[in-house]
Amino acid sequence: MTSAVTLPIINSETRTQENTESIIELALTVPENLLYLEGHFPHVKVLPGVTQVHWAAQLARGYFEMPEYFVGMEVIKFQHVILPNTLIKLQLRFNSVTNKLHFQYTSAHSQHSSGRMLFSADAITV
Repeated sequence: MTSAVTLPIINSETRTQENTESIIELALTVPENLLYLEGHFPHVKVLPGVTQVHWAAQLARGYFEMPEYFVGMEVIKFQHVILPNTLIKLQLRFNSVTNKLHFQYTSAHSQHSSGRMLFSADAITV
């Protein structure tokens, strides 16, 4: 039995730059033994939305020079579930002027989710 993993399999990556936006497109596979698939729904393994957001932020930090603090989300949409062994494309667009990270998960079949996260160099306390 293989042990559970917490990250997708990265099959390929493509980097581009448009003005103040750095863009990376990642071709990913959701592994069958992904820890986060367990228990989300009783009879169907589905990639949780919180995992999609987490992956977008975590992977973006590996590709872009970003401010330290996550400070919120402006927009988030979950349209279609992502199942194990699905080949998906994750597009990450980071704007270095606004410190906003746009993410979008798509596959050959549909758009799965998208959102916009905000980052800051300063910690915001409430």
